[in-house]
Amino acid sequence: MSHLRPTPNKRTIFRVSPITSVSKMLASNQHSRETGYPTALSVSSDSKTLAIGTTHGIILVFDQNHKFLFVLGATEGFDYGPVTVLDIAPSCDWLLCGHSKGQLVIWDLVSGSIIKAILNHHLSPINHAKFVKDRQHMVTADTKGNLLFLTLNSGFLTWFVESQEILSESSTPTVVLALSTLAPSALPPPLSPPSDQLGLFAFSTAKMTTVACTVPSLKILYRYQHSTEVPYLPSLSWRRVAPSKFHDGKVSRVSDPLLAILVG
Repeated sequence: MSHLRPTPNKRTIFRVSPITSVSKMLASNQHSRETGYPTALSVSSDSKTLAIGTTHGIILVFDQNHKFLFVLGATEGFDYGPVTVLDIAPSCDWLLCGHSKGQLVIWDLVSGSIIKAILNHHLSPINHAKFVKDRQHMVTADTKGNLLFLTLNSGFLTWFVESQEILSESSTPTVVLALSTLAPSALPPPLSPPSDQLGLFAFSTAKMTTVACTVPSLKILYRYQHSTEVPYLPSLSWRRVAPSKFHDGKVSRVSDPLLAILVG
């Protein structure tokens, strides 16, 4: 296992740094028998937390120094099946986990406890799950073609899930092949762009890419029709908003978010 670091070298953009300790742990025979093989991973936006899901349905959590911290889902993973997707919230304290049997579990990375188990919204393997804008809003998809926007609302001693259907296997029989959400800019309120408040995300099927927002309500903003049905998996990546002009040490302008679409 390795990760990419920015490098000052003008001829290269990234430097590959092997994560030796984690790789050795995952590759050991004893470890693979007890926890299974890696199936998904997610790194927090502050790079301080690494989460790795396995075929045994559990999640291994490491810190920024690649030190093993704890295991999540030792009991639940047996019932829910292998981990298929992971995503750490922009706030870096919650973890969204999707399983092969359709369950979604939101974990608290501070206490190691379950915030909410979402059991009945998907009935087939989760192939995409992302936080949108903050830790209480998510977009999730399964292998049958169902795409949902989920909102977590707090109640008395519990959390309630509100679900809005974006795609359905019954009405639009297609599968979401790529899903990407726009990360917040992390700029202070006077400089934070409007896109920070919109909850933007994009998803691709074989025939088109769609951009949508979640604030003030779920709305389709743009559709890009692919020229032909894609024979390969499409890929999506957002460039989040960043300062683009400085004056007297202060930011006077920020760039617009950009979405890169790779098709074919």
